[in-house]
Amino acid sequence: HYFFISSENNYITQINQIKEEFDLVLQDLSESEQLHWKSHLHFIPDKGIDLENWLSNTLIGNYAFAIDGMQKIREVGYLGNPATFTGTYLSYIAHEAVYLNYELNTFSPIEEEYEEIIIFDEEIYTGGWAATTTKIVDLPSDDIIQQYDKLEVDLLRGCPDSNGGYSDAGCDEYDRIARLFICNEDGSDCIEITRWITPFGRQPHHLTDVSPFISMLRPGGSKMFKFQESGWPNSLLTLKLRLYNNSEIESPKDYSPMWSGTVGFNPNYGENRPPLDFNVPNNVIKVEFVAYITGHGWGSAGCFNCAEFCNSKHIFSINGGVHEFETSFPNAASNNYCMSLEAISEGVIPNQGGTWGYGRAGWCPGQDVKPYVVDITDYVEVGNDNIIEYDACRVVGNSCVTPPVCNGDGYCPEIAFSSHIIFYY
Repeated sequence: HYFFISSENNYITQINQIKEEFDLVLQDLSESEQLHWKSHLHFIPDKGIDLENWLSNTLIGNYAFAIDGMQKIREVGYLGNPATFTGTYLSYIAHEAVYLNYELNTFSPIEEEYEEIIIFDEEIYTGGWAATTTKIVDLPSDDIIQQYDKLEVDLLRGCPDSNGGYSDAGCDEYDRIARLFICNEDGSDCIEITRWITPFGRQPHHLTDVSPFISMLRPGGSKMFKFQESGWPNSLLTLKLRLYNNSEIESPKDYSPMWSGTVGFNPNYGENRPPLDFNVPNNVIKVEFVAYITGHGWGSAGCFNCAEFCNSKHIFSINGGVHEFETSFPNAASNNYCMSLEAISEGVIPNQGGTWGYGRAGWCPGQDVKPYVVDITDYVEVGNDNIIEYDACRVVGNSCVTPPVCNGDGYCPEIAFSSHIIFYY
């Protein structure tokens, strides 16, 4: 439903003009479409500021707001073109409805029971180029953790206003990598278990399935959780774990670290990701390869907008070619994928202040990064050492070509990559 109201002195004239414009549009629609929109468009012939109620109070200083499916008043983002930063597009209001439906479907109460572990609860994170915020958490015992078969991470990345409340105006205006690590209590042996990309000036809420990383919670007891956003963000964090026991599938019990870290996407990329060995224990019943892979940077002239805005293919091989699998990022060449209704319905918070609309290599601004998971059980030798090989290339049409050379006069292309072999007993 769309409500139009004005607080200008000529409010009646304004509202009538808006209604006349819609009437012209509606007359070209089918009868059923006209009936739908006539019941969803509302033109208020009263001066907004004179209503003297919650509506007039909410509209002060705002051109629009929304009411979500949980009956909360919500801000509306920037309605200009994210490529040119011009215009005001009323159709972009629909983006808000699609995203609020995503939140409603994701966070409505469910019948499925889970244990909730609170890591951060509305805690301010002031950031910095290498700053982190940490919390020591007492996890359940190993016997209890082994009963869980599903793990989700719930992150509300709010932005504090001057009163410590939530406001888009308090948000950082840049897309940055955010990560959650689990470490030993003393801060050693940290492992990335969740990755997000921050939005341009908005406050997203995501629930991310990271079930393979249950193996990193073992053997329970005290663990350090570390949250980090690169750059200089300002966040109001609420972060929780959800642990489920469905008794339907096996629980991940152990893991073997593979490649990790950020490496330049250039002709030497493969040399910096050498083949790795891993041993598969005798009693394993399932083996998975799990990774976070995102491309960043665009270099200078001749870098083909890699690795953020170019399609790259990531190719893996088990035991000398017994099995091969790959993933790529065709949406990285799109001018508008991240602002598509498909992407917004999957959790991209819309109407951001920056160039949020462009497709990226494995991510969109204001969205969680889903882990890349492949079942490799049938292709490994149980009880023996195995080898996994990896390489990547730039995709040009149907060809796979060498990554570009960066001359160092821009943000050189790079791949942020972390990966593990997960074992189920």
